[in-house]
Amino acid sequence: MELKNFLFSRAFGKTQRDTALSAFYAGDIARWSDIYNGGGDWRWTRRGGLNGGTRKVAALNAAKALCAELTRLCFTEGTQIVSPDSETERFLRQVLADNGFEERFPDFLEKVFALGGGAVRV
Repeated sequence: MELKNFLFSRAFGKTQRDTALSAFYAGDIARWSDIYNGGGDWRWTRRGGLNGGTRKVAALNAAKALCAELTRLCFTEGTQIVSPDSETERFLRQVLADNGFEERFPDFLEKVFALGGGAVRV
């Protein structure tokens, strides 16, 4: 199985409790995703003057920048993968290299920070 599919696929065998929690947080997760992608209710404001109406507020995309910075601090600053023996370490490094783990995992981790959580199933 390719690592990308492993990291981004949905978990199988959800219980009723998992589905209820997903439904409970679905609105929040959608809102967090919207904020991460540059949206949000506060992005629109009234125009002044005689014409009125609304306009889009210029933003710095702070949510995306914050998630990227947290990812950089958590993963790319001196992260080490340690294994008990050299054969296991060689195998592990080969699997991670074949799947582009070092390039793909920061994107996954950034989305984890943006959406409020995530899990990697081994």
